[in-house]
Amino acid sequence: MKFGPRRKRRSVTLAFVLSGIILVQLLILAGTYFLRANPQLAASLGFTFASRDLERLAVAIIGALFVGPSMTIIAYFSDFLRGYYIAFILSLAVFSLIWFGQPIYLTVAALVIIVPGVFLFVRFLRQHPLPPADISRD
Repeated sequence: MKFGPRRKRRSVTLAFVLSGIILVQLLILAGTYFLRANPQLAASLGFTFASRDLERLAVAIIGALFVGPSMTIIAYFSDFLRGYYIAFILSLAVFSLIWFGQPIYLTVAALVIIVPGVFLFVRFLRQHPLPPADISRD
């Protein structure tokens, strides 16, 4: 299958944008590791939290921001409208997983994403049934 130049350009743009997002995420991860390894430096830069709850909240927000923007950009460049919905639900699930520490939120998010997909798939199959297979083959 060959795609036109516009679609190829969008695909290349998507690859560059996602590469940039991944680079930023890696820098955040490396910075977090470095600051955790050097608590005096973190304190001098003002990266200490008054309580564990604020630290967990910050980690939950960062975790959700790892998922949301990437999936939103993929939905935009793929012209996939339900992708925005999926990005929102997964961001919320990742935030809830980290904040509350319960994996049930990811399971609920998966069901909330899968159920409409199955509904759309069944509706598609009803609207476009397969033609009957020819039993006799010569």
